[in-house]
Amino acid sequence: MNDSVKAYLSGVLSQIAEWVGGQQVRKVVLPIKAVGGKDTLEVWTFDIQTTQIASKATDLGKELLDMSKQIAASVAFLPEKPDLCTFEVYVFTELDCEEPPQWTETKPVRWTGGQSLQLRPYQAPCHRISTEVLHFPVSS
Repeated sequence: MNDSVKAYLSGVLSQIAEWVGGQQVRKVVLPIKAVGGKDTLEVWTFDIQTTQIASKATDLGKELLDMSKQIAASVAFLPEKPDLCTFEVYVFTELDCEEPPQWTETKPVRWTGGQSLQLRPYQAPCHRISTEVLHFPVSS
């Protein structure tokens, strides 16, 4: 991963973490396309539900590790992608959420017709995250 992508992700993830901490994020969506292509290859959706009280004590480190392993293991189920891909980040927030000046609001985007793979939900002390990846077969 090159340095500009790392810097971009660092900024995006720190803003998302701030919003999640303030209970302002409901969903994060990452569509992936081949560089130079117009068709979406995959769409990763992370639905975030805030719980007022933790339902049970959890080992946060173990849960994050399990979630990371699940995402990495999904490579076995998903077709190989082209060497060069690009992605976007859509963050669905509460209406009263203040967006940073460098962020822009987008029009709604919908993806249909793909094959869905649900991953095991991740349970944090105050959040539950459901993950789904939608894969679109490449037409030849």
